[in-house]
Amino acid sequence: MAIDGLRRYGFHTDAKRVARKWVDAVARTYEKEGAMFERIDVVKIAKPVADAHKYPTQEGFLWTNGSFSWAAVDVLGLPIKPAGL
Repeated sequence: MAIDGLRRYGFHTDAKRVARKWVDAVARTYEKEGAMFERIDVVKIAKPVADAHKYPTQEGFLWTNGSFSWAAVDVLGLPIKPAGL
């Protein structure tokens, strides 16, 4: 991921800025749609519009879930708590 590359080359402020944008985009999409998706429209901060040339956007995709958790916890130092706790 770009965030990790920025960190490895010492661009920690830029890495945190990109991580914050990613975490915010995924969280805002989740708030709107009620799910996390394989890909999101980072300009509109929404689930991408269906496209006949691509397969349907998958819900609950591990790459998005994992990158969200990694960016939030490891890069930004934010706590993630299970729902209901």
